[in-house]
Amino acid sequence: GSGLSDHEVMSNILTFILAGHETTARTLGWTLHLVTRDAAVAQKLKEEADAWDRSSGGIKPMVWHKAVIEEAMRLFPPAPAMIRQAVSDDVIEGHEVKAGDSIVIAPWLIQRHEKLWDEPDVFKPERFLPENRKSIDRYAWLPFSGGPRICIGAAFAMQEAVIALAEIMKAADVEAITPVEPRPIQQITLRSRETMRLRLRARKDQS
Repeated sequence: GSGLSDHEVMSNILTFILAGHETTARTLGWTLHLVTRDAAVAQKLKEEADAWDRSSGGIKPMVWHKAVIEEAMRLFPPAPAMIRQAVSDDVIEGHEVKAGDSIVIAPWLIQRHEKLWDEPDVFKPERFLPENRKSIDRYAWLPFSGGPRICIGAAFAMQEAVIALAEIMKAADVEAITPVEPRPIQQITLRSRETMRLRLRARKDQS
């Protein structure tokens, strides 16, 4: 209730910059990779980007952009695993947990679990369209973590990613250079073992 100190404000800004730039960049990279594999989705994004009125200042109409990014983060979460420390003794599904124990939470596994998702390994952005979003369990999708320790920059990151994707789709056709699927590896964030290479060409249907 007393607000943040100057030191806390500075710390939060550093978190936004240091923790936010790479995760958003990785998300956009995986998103564009997936879009090159689905011409129908790419077309929906182009149409939505072309219709978007930037002067409105909001991304609420960008339902397909948001859905595509959320689905990309489901399949390729920027932070594929995270660690939390138990604050007290507990029992989870019959497993005894002591205060101070480290608990690994793996969005990579949870977000591809066959008991939680229909066709879990398939790119289906429509899962996250407004009419379908409510059917997703709160803790089945957690690329930003959850609860009181949820990522402080989640809303900012989504807005940033949607705007960046819309600008790209409005200006360029994104093409895959190779049919070979990238192999994801974890190096703090989730990246491709080999550099992902895509080709961007200026859209011919744009004046």
